[in-house]
Amino acid sequence: MDTCLKCRAGKGIYSYRLLEVQTLPVRGIDGEKRVQALGLFQEYSVCAQCAAARLEAALHPKKRLLCTVFLFGGILFAGLLLTQLFWERGGPIPMMGLSSLVCGVLGGAAGLLDILTARNTYSRLPKEEALERAAWACILEAAPKKSEDSDLTYIPVNNKTLSLKNGDLMILYGLLPEVAVKAHQMIHETPS
Repeated sequence: MDTCLKCRAGKGIYSYRLLEVQTLPVRGIDGEKRVQALGLFQEYSVCAQCAAARLEAALHPKKRLLCTVFLFGGILFAGLLLTQLFWERGGPIPMMGLSSLVCGVLGGAAGLLDILTARNTYSRLPKEEALERAAWACILEAAPKKSEDSDLTYIPVNNKTLSLKNGDLMILYGLLPEVAVKAHQMIHETPS
């Protein structure tokens, strides 16, 4: 694919060859199981502008930070308000207020930690490697995630995955053992 997967306008600079993994959750009497199958190889590209925009958003997360603070701050404030107003009356409303307080604090902390971790990760990398990671994040965001009833995930075919063993593929990409063996074979059969 020569055009950018994200904006559909620019010429793709960062190209990735991916092996598609289809996962179907199956519910039975004894619980939920996963059925996996390997799909086709896909080729996706991202333009330099989309990768740079993603990197810029990760390095300077002002908008995302404000959204996180306002969202979870609002939940925290609503929980505080509900708890204060209805504490004396009892019943389920004060408990809902307390759960909103906990949700606001934990959700806000998790969101802030996620933002700061991404910023620190990207800022420590050399510029070109940071752009490649940002392009990979764009691919994961824009690539199809569903195929009929199956969830889609992707395994990149690059030097890193070519050096992995079956067990490593299984752990890193959440594959079932027999699917990891087949994925290892398929990745090594095709030229990268």
